[in-house]
Amino acid sequence: VYDRYRLFSDPIYRTALGKAMWGTSLYDLNWLTDAWDTLLESCNPIIIYCLPPFERVQDNVMRDDDNLVVRRAIDQIYHGYVAQCAMLSARYPVVVYDYTDPASLEDCLNYITLDLQ
Repeated sequence: VYDRYRLFSDPIYRTALGKAMWGTSLYDLNWLTDAWDTLLESCNPIIIYCLPPFERVQDNVMRDDDNLVVRRAIDQIYHGYVAQCAMLSARYPVVVYDYTDPASLEDCLNYITLDLQ
């Protein structure tokens, strides 16, 4: 289990926070494509995106001082994950979990259970 695996998060956070994009393989199309394929085809993971409503995420970030750095970019970060989730779900198994919806947890657990059988 990985939380915020860099292959997923770095392209989103670096762009949203205005960090340098050069000097990292994460912005080389061939390297990034190969890295995605290697990861996703070698271990066949279940990708789970935690995507509660944007308003809830924004409220949580604004109230938590541990998130000072990302406050100004939470809209870009959140919608970066939405876009990435949509793109990956066309090719790989992706589950969206919304902790504000009790049925979402059950759906997520059912998907995982079926996949592991």
